[in-house]
Amino acid sequence: MALLAQHFLTDLAATHGKAAQGFTPAALEFLENYDWPGNLRELLNEVTRMLIHARTPVLGADLISRPILQALPSEAGADRTAQAVLVSDGTLKDRVELIAMRILRETLTRHRWNKSRAAVELGLSRMDLHAKLDRYSIAAPSGQMQDEEEE
Repeated sequence: MALLAQHFLTDLAATHGKAAQGFTPAALEFLENYDWPGNLRELLNEVTRMLIHARTPVLGADLISRPILQALPSEAGADRTAQAVLVSDGTLKDRVELIAMRILRETLTRHRWNKSRAAVELGLSRMDLHAKLDRYSIAAPSGQMQDEEEE
């Protein structure tokens, strides 16, 4: 999918007259892990949306839509909806924790890993957010800026 996404980006950038050099590694990870039930059309629409909202030539994960961001990576491609967790086997605690992990990861990605902003949105103190990140072993993708106080 990464090669197709890059191809679409190059074509769309030329069509829309926008400078685009590619995707951040974190963005590519999210795009690669998505099942793409809408196939190429859905990928094209996502790349188009990302390009339109981009402020820099390198498109980051913060531009990716929520359904894709909320997915947990898996070898076979992740289920992108909370519905699978709701109807799956497992204890209530395990299922609630999976949903909490998705929400934390998605919120941090949208806020470019600015933990202060994510904590405010989630109604947590920064200390509580850090505790949850440690508990679920959630870390910023390599190379991703981890802002604490930046407004």
